[in-house]
Amino acid sequence: MRRPDLPATNASPQAEARLAAALAEAAAIVNSALEFEEVLDQILEQVTRVVPGDTYNIMLVDNRLARIVRWRGYEERGIPDHKVRETVTSVSSYDTFRQMMLSGEPVVVADTVANGNWTSKPHRVDHRSYLGAPIRIEDRTEGFININSSAPDRFTADHAERLRAFANHAAAALRNARLYREVQHHAEELEQRVEARTIELEARTAWSEAILRSTSDGIIVTDGAGEIVQMNPVARAWLEQSLEPNDAQRLRSAVRAVAQQAAESPELLLDLSGINLALHASLISATNPTGSAVVAVHDVTHLRALDRMKSQFISDVSHELRTPITALTLYTSLLRNSSEDRREAYFASLEDELGRLSRLVQGILHIARIEAGHLELRPRAVDLDLLAATAVASFESEADGRGLEIAYVGPGHPVLISADPTWMIRAVNNLIENALLYTHTGTVTVTVSADADGVHRRPTANLIVADTGIGIPVNEIDHLFERFFRTEEARTLQVPGSGLGLAIVKGVVAVHGGTIEVDSEAGAGSRFTVQLPLSDASV
Repeated sequence: MRRPDLPATNASPQAEARLAAALAEAAAIVNSALEFEEVLDQILEQVTRVVPGDTYNIMLVDNRLARIVRWRGYEERGIPDHKVRETVTSVSSYDTFRQMMLSGEPVVVADTVANGNWTSKPHRVDHRSYLGAPIRIEDRTEGFININSSAPDRFTADHAERLRAFANHAAAALRNARLYREVQHHAEELEQRVEARTIELEARTAWSEAILRSTSDGIIVTDGAGEIVQMNPVARAWLEQSLEPNDAQRLRSAVRAVAQQAAESPELLLDLSGINLALHASLISATNPTGSAVVAVHDVTHLRALDRMKSQFISDVSHELRTPITALTLYTSLLRNSSEDRREAYFASLEDELGRLSRLVQGILHIARIEAGHLELRPRAVDLDLLAATAVASFESEADGRGLEIAYVGPGHPVLISADPTWMIRAVNNLIENALLYTHTGTVTVTVSADADGVHRRPTANLIVADTGIGIPVNEIDHLFERFFRTEEARTLQVPGSGLGLAIVKGVVAVHGGTIEVDSEAGAGSRFTVQLPLSDASV
């Protein structure tokens, strides 16, 4: 057992090209939207391309116990997957592991038979030579990449250095996974703070309405037409002294707009120069024949600042996820020893990955709220027929610009569901936009109906978005609604998107008690079917 000080093998230009391609692919995988274990799986796949061996595995260490999490080659040698998956090894039981944890360097065992310190593996495999590299974050060993061969003297120092590079990629993937968990945790904490503060402000506003002139809020009384008839000193100072004329006029218009809808208790957030105001209107009395209303105006500048802090925090951490230190270190090393034309290829690959990651950030907030159950739904009776028809009309210009037809088929009568109209229109828009993006010729058809489903015979509202686009391969359909998933065809054709749209649709449909299914065939278009419970008014 020794460090990889064996004589290096002179690699051919073809081998060097394969190595560079495998390393570049591994860097791209680390920067991708794949789940952590799938990233490790893909990294191990790249290792098999450039380091010869019979069995390969990645182990992660927890409390000095090493567990195999990804593997290759065992099934071909008669070892079933469940046996490999159940393998848990004490790090202290293997000299190779102890040496890697102490030195942080790869270990090569040229001949296990001749090595007196070699410890046999739990499985009966004829391992004659071994190569391992530690997965390290800072100065701590978090796991190992292990390769075994049935032939002695199989591994060289060059192989050890290659495996070290892939172990660095695995470390970067592990670091990114931990950072992402921390981002989610801190984002949830900030969300709870904002929610708690909002509840506190609403209670304060209610109290302020009872003590009109002593409050720090602006209180404005309007007539039935929304015109101001009375205001307290705070509101007067805003409208007549502190605000710029244009901002004062915007505030007057906002007061008029919410006052005219006071029966619905509307709320409005108004962003002005240097100040953010939240407006809430209520009828002075439910039996008030004149329609007079009271509008409470509260300064929420500090609350918006807290929200911006949360957004900036997420943006900063996301930036860290887009800039994996290990990948940059690897490319720096490669660029230092590469020709000018190869440098350009490395730079292009790095820029492409950074661009893809930046687009992912746009949908993270919606997904985080959906998965954390923090969607603030305001359900009411919504006509799905009208909502879908309106959505289709809004996409007619875009469809025409793409040379496509978009058609709507409705039942000719209202189909009422209980839903938050803002989130439901977002889900419908995502489905239509998705259909247009993946359809190059032909038609996108949106259909709404009301029927009983085929299983439970419950009355449901049905929304179908069908297209004549590129379709989805059968093996990819099960992953379609996963976060960040994009089909192979979409990546090949470079169709823009973050892979979050359909995940958001599924989340919105689920919180409304509905389901979504997809029928598709590669090259033959797709059909998305949403079923939602009808509201009691429709049953």
